[in-house]
Amino acid sequence: MQINILIYTYLVWIAMIVVVILAIMKTFSKTIINPNNPYYKHKKFINKHIHKLNFSIKVILVFGCVILMWLIIIPRAIDIPRVITGNYITATVTTVNFDHNQEGIMKARDMWVLTETGEKLVLKVYSKGYDEGEEYIINYLPYAKIGTIVDK
Repeated sequence: MQINILIYTYLVWIAMIVVVILAIMKTFSKTIINPNNPYYKHKKFINKHIHKLNFSIKVILVFGCVILMWLIIIPRAIDIPRVITGNYITATVTTVNFDHNQEGIMKARDMWVLTETGEKLVLKVYSKGYDEGEEYIINYLPYAKIGTIVDK
C-alpha cells in the first residue's frame, strides 16, 4: 500500500489527539473568555453574562471532542495495528460511481463500491481517477475507510 495512506492516517490521528487535549485543557481552565480583553466591543454584555458564555463554550468544546473522538480518532486508532503490520483488507470491488475530476493527479477521492459479498462501502481512495462499473482490486483500512487501488 502506498506510504501516503500511512502518513495521512497517522498525521490526522495525531492532529486530532492534540486538538482534543488542548480543548480538554481549556475546558478545565477557570475561564475561557477574558472579560478584561481590550478588544471586546461589548464589554458590558460579556461582564454580565461571563458565566453563561464560559459554560456554553465548555459544553460546545466537550461535545466537539466527543464527536472528534467518535468519528475520527477511534477508527484510526483501531486501524493502527493493521497499518503497522501491513495487514490491509484486500477486496475485489465494483465501482458504483466515477471520478475523473483532475484525472491524472493522484489525490484522495470518494469511491462508492460493491464488494464481492454485496457489501456497499464508501472509501477514501488515493487514485488518479476511476470509472463506473469497473472492477478494481483495492487495499483498505476497514474502520478508517481509507484505501488505494492495487490493480484494475
